[in-house]
Amino acid sequence: MICKICNENFNSLYSLVCHIKKYHKMTAQEYYDNNILENNKEKYADCGNEKKFLNLRDGYMQYCILGLRCSDCQKKRNLNVSKNHADVSGKNNPMFGKKRSKEEISKMRKTKLERNKLRDRNDFNPYFIWTKKYGIVEANKREKKRRDKEWSTKLEKISNQKYFQSNIEKLFFSFLEKLNIKIEVPNRINRFVVDAYIVNFNYYIQIDGVFYHGLDKRYEDILLFSKRGGLYETAYRKFVTDRELDLFCIRNNIKLCRFTDLELWSSLNSVNCWNNFKDLDATTNLETEIVNALKNLDISQSAAELLKLNGYGESSTTIESTEIIKFLEASRVDFLNEVEKQSSLIS
Repeated sequence: MICKICNENFNSLYSLVCHIKKYHKMTAQEYYDNNILENNKEKYADCGNEKKFLNLRDGYMQYCILGLRCSDCQKKRNLNVSKNHADVSGKNNPMFGKKRSKEEISKMRKTKLERNKLRDRNDFNPYFIWTKKYGIVEANKREKKRRDKEWSTKLEKISNQKYFQSNIEKLFFSFLEKLNIKIEVPNRINRFVVDAYIVNFNYYIQIDGVFYHGLDKRYEDILLFSKRGGLYETAYRKFVTDRELDLFCIRNNIKLCRFTDLELWSSLNSVNCWNNFKDLDATTNLETEIVNALKNLDISQSAAELLKLNGYGESSTTIESTEIIKFLEASRVDFLNEVEKQSSLIS
């Protein structure tokens, strides 16, 4: 681009505007009016108001500076839009005014659901992508490297005290520590990272946010909107990894207990110091309060009950789903019994 005042050449519009401001002491609009604008009437719209200046390349807008507030320009704009898009959105379009019946909508929904059920559930798993692309040997190397790197970053965050923990996790783990229960936060099972490991009972603990882990949604809806960019893409990914972790623990006899944030909040707020868990020592009879709160956990908000409620047990993988639900129910009861035993040892 060439400056019409000093004939100097520039690579971009931005550098030309900077040159005009610095050396010629004028704005881009003043430069455009003096050197590029041929007719001064172009500055004004048909309604008589001034147009808005855009830049040196595009000049002035088509309509006045008032925009939608100007009735004359608004009429002209609507007329132009209707002319340009008559074939697309007007009566010439065969879909114009057509409404789908409830039967058609339900049929489309069923076909989409069946198509998503047939999808490979490892679409988002890098290990399976690498296996298809590079073979098993190279995929194993890459997966080991990825796991080690992920775990090292987690440990680095813990050492720098940057590892994120929700308030309910901090509260729950601080309560368990008051019962002389040793906790390692976070921990690892194979390629899965879990929230905590209880050393006393050899138990892994996972606290699931109901919204983030997809436990407040119908299983069919999660499958339906699980594509990339879909409404429940994140929930689908988290839901799949959670169920894979459950199956891995079942197959390898690993103890895993899942709690939900709703389940814990509804019960632990009965403890007097729940909103000030930094000053736990100030509360009297804290151990008995904690144990009573854990006994009164709302089972209707547990992970197993929410999975049943959302239709996971009625899915196509019925054997796996029922096995997972039974495992979660049994592990929850077993863990709470172990906590109760530990509290009786203290008293």
